[in-house]
Amino acid sequence: MGSQISRNDQDRREKLEKEPRKMEDSLKVKSKAHDDQKRREKLEEELKKMEDSLKVKSKAHYISSEFYSQWDIKLQYASYITGMLGTSGGFFSKFAWKTIAQNYPRLGPVAASTAATMSLFAVLVNIRILPYSPAALHEVHFASGIECQYLKRRVRFFAKTDVWNMDIPWTTLASTYE
Repeated sequence: MGSQISRNDQDRREKLEKEPRKMEDSLKVKSKAHDDQKRREKLEEELKKMEDSLKVKSKAHYISSEFYSQWDIKLQYASYITGMLGTSGGFFSKFAWKTIAQNYPRLGPVAASTAATMSLFAVLVNIRILPYSPAALHEVHFASGIECQYLKRRVRFFAKTDVWNMDIPWTTLASTYE
């Protein structure tokens, strides 16, 4: 019986020694879970801000795209008109150059240079390769607006799926998205 009491006492001691360890472990787990939740909340908040920012940027790109599109249309019409005037100026200068030069001696060189300038303007407006032409800027801003919308959708999807998926550890989220 004496050995029985000592064995029970020994079991109780072991249980009492294990209980504080379990409590410490459970506090560590709770603290870790709380920290993880705070980090995920912060990440979700940052993703919301990013989504709003991308929404504003895409809208700004579309407004800029529309602005440059209108400028491109106006310049196209202006280039057609100046191209016609430039061509007609060259036509008149070939056929009626002598009469223009006799009647208006100073108008001849002015008409020729104006016709050449108008023709050059018409050619330059219609070249789409120039990087800062309204047509090129329209295309660039439109493509950027589409890209911003795509990124906004990806951020929204990530915020709804991966952030609160507890199967994905925080370290993976942090390394991937911060």
